[in-house]
Amino acid sequence: MFNRNLNKNKPNKKKPNTKPYRETFLGRIFQKILGSGIPIQKALNVVLLGYLCGIVLTVCWYKYFSGNHVNTTRWCSLIILGFIIIFLSYSKDVRCVSSLSIPILCSSKGRSLIIAVAFFIAATGPTVNLFRNIDVMVSSLSCGQMQLKHALGEMLDTLKKPLIAIKDAIHNAVNDLRKVLRKVQQVLQTIQALIVVILATMKNAFAWLRNIVRMCNKEFGTPYERCMKIAQNAIEDCQKKLGPMRALCQVTQLFAMLCYATKVVDVICVLVVFVNESIIGTVMEKLQQFTAEVKKLFDVSITFDHDFYFKTTTSRELDDIKRDIMSDIHNRMKTFVLIFGWLDVVSLFMFAVIIFKAIYFRLKYLHNPGYQNSYISKEFVEIDENRRNMNMETALPLTFMEKMKYPWLTDCRLTRQEWLALSRSGIFLAISSIQLFCICFADYSLFWILAMISYYGHKERGFTIPPYITVEIDGGGFVGEIFGGIVHAFEPISQNYTIDPHTCLPLPRRPSYAHYYLIASLILFGWIFLFCQPYGLRLRHIVMRLYYPEVARQRAIWLYNRILLKRISFFKLARRKARIAFTKNKTGDNFSFLDWLRAKTEGYCLFRLILGQRKTDKCLLCGSPLNKESLVKCETIGCNAMYCKNCFQESKNICCICHKPVDYGDFSDLSEVEDSSDDPNVIHFDETDDECLIRKWNEYID
Repeated sequence: MFNRNLNKNKPNKKKPNTKPYRETFLGRIFQKILGSGIPIQKALNVVLLGYLCGIVLTVCWYKYFSGNHVNTTRWCSLIILGFIIIFLSYSKDVRCVSSLSIPILCSSKGRSLIIAVAFFIAATGPTVNLFRNIDVMVSSLSCGQMQLKHALGEMLDTLKKPLIAIKDAIHNAVNDLRKVLRKVQQVLQTIQALIVVILATMKNAFAWLRNIVRMCNKEFGTPYERCMKIAQNAIEDCQKKLGPMRALCQVTQLFAMLCYATKVVDVICVLVVFVNESIIGTVMEKLQQFTAEVKKLFDVSITFDHDFYFKTTTSRELDDIKRDIMSDIHNRMKTFVLIFGWLDVVSLFMFAVIIFKAIYFRLKYLHNPGYQNSYISKEFVEIDENRRNMNMETALPLTFMEKMKYPWLTDCRLTRQEWLALSRSGIFLAISSIQLFCICFADYSLFWILAMISYYGHKERGFTIPPYITVEIDGGGFVGEIFGGIVHAFEPISQNYTIDPHTCLPLPRRPSYAHYYLIASLILFGWIFLFCQPYGLRLRHIVMRLYYPEVARQRAIWLYNRILLKRISFFKLARRKARIAFTKNKTGDNFSFLDWLRAKTEGYCLFRLILGQRKTDKCLLCGSPLNKESLVKCETIGCNAMYCKNCFQESKNICCICHKPVDYGDFSDLSEVEDSSDDPNVIHFDETDDECLIRKWNEYID
């Protein structure tokens, strides 16, 4: 058989590749490891030792040479995860599950993990920044409304009291007049004080004279009285001395008449009293009257009688409105915030789901041969070749419908189930991508709007007072100050309104573009994994073939029999069973009617539950059902391979599962490493070439 295949392949003979091939450094290392025959346990021990040394060196470097803050929790988690991975790698089953977890990333669960991580990043980055910018926007609006409220409050006061402007102007003018009056009053008080001092001096002088006169009059009498007293004494003395001639003493009466001249002195004394009481008192009274007239001149009393009723009612303050807006936003986003807060837990859960899916696929692959078994593999082709060599019915070539339903494991064509799964996953991923895009777009749009408002707001000059005509008073003095105060009092009140919008401009927080790039990268990876989903899921079958080749062959046998059973009809199956029963030809497949019914109704869950699965043993090489007569079991401990007698004889009575291919003459599965030295000019030959196979066959015969 081997020579026949060689002759068949001679027309397509290829020359060996004699081009020198330069191996890489890592390639030479792996070749040396594989060629040295080091057990996997020992290699893992070396890896563990290197891992521990790396941890020690890293800790020392961070402690003594790096001044940066180290996230202890994160580093401890990574170290523990590394230990777990290394320790679990000692088990073949764990290595198989770890290898299966990588292709499962292309499935819906893997994309769910990626999308969960993307949403977690969106929750901790753009969403938090969006809430902060909303708070900045509401604060800016509240500040502007407060400024507008104060400005409108002054205008509202003017509207509520139409004469308030005139009233304020007149009050200002009156205040200016009072200031001028105080200055005039100070001058008049100074003049009054000087006049009072002069009058007081004169009054004191006349009072002194009056006191002197009063003292003289009190001691000696008035000049008239003293003169009359002297004249009376002279008459009495004359009458005493002349006696009978007292008539001559009447001449002295003339002297008494001269005493009337002294009345002038009495008039002078009375003048002193008159000047002191009448003149000075009148001057003081007139001065007081003048001061009172000047005071009345500047004394103004204005009375306003106006009735206007206007009432405004404010239910809530602007700060309360701001808090209500933010609380309403937080209440509406409470569900999303809760979900985003648990996204890290969800991510860990999805990671655990991926591990669980890998374990589930491994168990179903090992114990259920029909689980996702619809791909043509290498084992399937080998079974078909063996059956063709044994002149049995073959499944290849497939029909057109079978090619659509059972593609090759490495084929680019997709089945209908794969297309449906791809479309459903695409819809989910598109919705998630749109949601993430909307979150990032809303965050950046709000930042851009607030930044534009702040940028152009700082370029504005603010609110300016409209121009108006003013009157300037030249000159000084009391009158100038009076008119100046009146003019300034009637200037427009609007010049006192000050609104500075710069203090209320929003200062938004810049978004983290690194989060945008990371989210976009995760979405891109999600779409890449989506398009690679069918091929990634097929990769699981390749991984299981490498770890469990005997199970892969059993699954290929199951698929082979399934295709054959689906092809035959009931009458064809009945004829074959009759031919096997009444003839000596045992090369046909001994399928039962129950097997045929299972194959026809496998698409219905109820029939699968009722009919169950086929328990008949089959040959690993040709896939034909085995009975007690044709069954041959491998005698190697731990090997469960079963063959029919014909296939076991073709394999030289050697099990192809627990022995090397060279033992039973199959050189197509050999993979030798020749000359693993460091020679860069080493030459490798293609082992599948005909000349190489002939050389190996000759060496084997010798």
